Amino acid sequence: MIEELMSYTGKFEGAGLNHDQEKFTGILVLSSAVNGKGVAINFTAKGDNGEIFHEEQTLIAPNESHSWSLWTLNNNVPYAYEHHFIEVPKAEGAKVSFGFAHNNLEDANKFRETIVIDLYESGDIGYRYAWGLPGAEFKERSGLMLFKVNKT
Repeated sequence: MIEELMSYTGKFEGAGLNHDQEKFTGILVLSSAVNGKGVAINFTAKGDNGEIFHEEQTLIAPNESHSWSLWTLNNNVPYAYEHHFIEVPKAEGAKVSFGFAHNNLEDANKFRETIVIDLYESGDIGYRYAWGLPGAEFKERSGLMLFKVNKT
């Protein structure tokens, strides 16, 4: 997984819709973390007026259970949440899709969330969030397709 993600290092930009159906511009920077032991993602979603809807710093790395985890700290939740690797259907046209889940997605008594990263042969990246607040429906809430800046 790390090797595959590392083949997509760089800066990406794209347009998407947030959970309130507001348009945003997303900037994602994917880089190596700790000499290739993990992958770092910095992502910002800004509205047309410059308002920051979402800002995050995320780390994907092996966990102590010898699996994969994604830890994300962002401006929309009070804590850094660990998301465990889950199998997800590959997005249409994607080479591979990596999914990560926080909490049991069937437990409507808790906040639950998935983050999915789609990698395309073209070098583009899809980035998708699904979540449900306690007592609320779990569904896909926001996402976008990101295109590499300054392709060489």
